[in-house]
Amino acid sequence: MPPFVGAFFLRNPSRPLLLHQVAVAFHQAPRDGGHVPMGFHFGAGIPVVSTKVGAEGLAVKDGDFCALADAPAEFAARVIALLRDPERAAAMAERARAEVEAQWDMAAITRRLVESYRDLVKEKRR
Repeated sequence: MPPFVGAFFLRNPSRPLLLHQVAVAFHQAPRDGGHVPMGFHFGAGIPVVSTKVGAEGLAVKDGDFCALADAPAEFAARVIALLRDPERAAAMAERARAEVEAQWDMAAITRRLVESYRDLVKEKRR
């Protein structure tokens, strides 16, 4: 079966979607769930192609965590390039997954929250 390529506007990102068959996910702009679907694909290790608006706040450099393109022809070219170079796609997806684990995982978010509370308490005690 050929790899599936598609846009995802999931209302329930925890719903299984045959992720093992997804080669590239693409996002044009944040929808109902904001950046949740893109973060979900980052965490699942799926390469992502997005517009700059769609990746705003998540990725700023093309090819770092996802491929970025705004013009339709450029967008299609990024998708095709990732499909033709699975090693590059996998490396980009791995960087995105590592970013999710380091910055967006609940343990990382909780650590930052606790640190900010400790800083506030220290400031109040002065």
